Amino acid sequence: MKTNFNAPVVVSRKHWAAYIIPALLLLTGLLIFSLRRNSGWLEFDFKLFLGTLLISIGLLRILAKRKVKWTLYEDALQIEYGLFPWNKSLFQLPIYNIYEALKSHGMFGYFLKYGNLEIRRTEGVTSSFSGTFLTNSDTMMQEINSRVNDLQAGKRSPAPATNISTAEELRKLAQLLAEGSITQSDYEMLKQKAIMK
Repeated sequence: MKTNFNAPVVVSRKHWAAYIIPALLLLTGLLIFSLRRNSGWLEFDFKLFLGTLLISIGLLRILAKRKVKWTLYEDALQIEYGLFPWNKSLFQLPIYNIYEALKSHGMFGYFLKYGNLEIRRTEGVTSSFSGTFLTNSDTMMQEINSRVNDLQAGKRSPAPATNISTAEELRKLAQLLAEGSITQSDYEMLKQKAIMK
């Protein structure tokens, strides 16, 4: 099956609330680091060690969260995460391999408009993909379930033909860029793909 990766339908990234704990680690590390006393060259300074450790952990967690991206295309879901080349992952799930999408959120998620998504691949106990603190989680869940239901009801073929005009595709990309769902570099890359087809 050839998957249509031209125009994303919905893009979800980590919500700003996901950065609170890593930011607190980073700030705590900076505070501890600034409160240390000057010690001799060979003398072990615990505050220097602890401050540097907290700064490093906080910064790595912030950068790792920035790399999480769930993108729903017309006939597939793409999940990307990982900071370093040796731990980057990219999963592409065709709609016909998805059983359902589930969304949950707590009180803060309700008010701050983020949620947790779980993509189940079969009914019952199954392998699944899950993501926490995701933006556009309601829309993502509704769009995935709508596509799965259409496929199960026979309203959609497993490999739908692309009949969206280039102008409509460019309008959709501009809207996603304005919403902040995709980055400028993603926009430029997808725009070139749309123009070249």
